[in-house]
Parts: sequence; C-alpha cells; structure tokens
Amino acid sequence: GSGEVADLQKIHAHYFLDLSEEGESFLLSETGNEWLDRLENEHDNFRAALSWALKNDGEIAARIAAALRFFWLNHSHLSEGLRLSRAALQKTENKFSEARSKLLLSNGLFLRNQGDLESARKSYEKSLAESKELGDLEQIIKSDQGLAAVALLQKDFVTAQKHNEASLALSRQINDEMQIAYSLCSLADLE
Repeated sequence: GSGEVADLQKIHAHYFLDLSEEGESFLLSETGNEWLDRLENEHDNFRAALSWALKNDGEIAARIAAALRFFWLNHSHLSEGLRLSRAALQKTENKFSEARSKLLLSNGLFLRNQGDLESARKSYEKSLAESKELGDLEQIIKSDQGLAAVALLQKDFVTAQKHNEASLALSRQINDEMQIAYSLCSLADLE
C-alpha cells in the first residue's frame, strides 16, 4: 500500500543522502572527476530523493542539497541547484544547521557567478549571522570571504577589507593555514 511506498521513498532518500555526503568529501580531491560523473549518473535519483525530502524532512533536503553544491557548480546545474537550495532553505527557515550555512554559502557563489551581487551579499550575510549563532568558525570565515569577494566586485574596497581582515583574524585563531593564505592573498589583491 501507500505506507510501503512511503517507506521505500524514505529509505531511498536516506541512501542518496549518504551517497551525496560521501561524495562531498571526494569532490575536492584528486578523485573528484570520477565522483562528479557518478553523481551525474545518479542525478535523477538525487532529484527524487530531494523531492521526497522537501515534502517530508527539510533537514534531509538541506543536507542533500549542501552535499551536492559543488557537483551542481562544476556540472553547470546552476539554476537547478539554486532552485533546490532555496527550497531546502525555506523548509528549514528557523532551524540553523551546518547544512543551511553551506547552502547559504553555495547560493552566494551561484548568485555571484550569475552576476546577481545583491542577492549574493544577502545570502552571505545570512550565512554569517547563522554561523555566528552556531559558533561555526569555519563557516564564519567562509561567509566573510564571500562578503569580501562581493564587496570587491561592487568596488566597495572598505567593506572588502573589513571582511578579509575578519576572516584572516579567525583563520589565525583556529590556525587554518589554507584559509590564512586565502585571506592574505585577498588582502594583497586589495592593495
């Protein structure tokens, strides 16, 4: 009956949640391209899992969308990624989570790539505020970097410098060498 179908859809969504989160960690590594192809092959399954989760479990929707964000970006599924990310954000509006912060960050990037700087800035600002609520330093750093990048594109050099300095200070605090380097490069570009 319909109960069994619902159970299967739930199992399906959880399976593809696990697969997307497993893939996320590989997308930025040397096996990234294999994973991008694998995710592309399963794209319809991810769509189905997301469609179920958007109706039944916002947190799962946010987690799947967050895990797929680099895939969407790298395989030019920008408008679809943005649409599904926004739907997942709407479903989790008052439940701050790491997945939400990641989605707000990736939406900032999607929007920046589409040239919609004002919406990108709002997305990064929301990510910054929610990451501060969560005390998630890594996401605070990335939110500041996103805001700096948008400000730079808008030729607002004072704001860009402010956010770069904030991300640099936090990166030093947690001794994240990659982010320290990134922030220093951004500050050098500003000079």
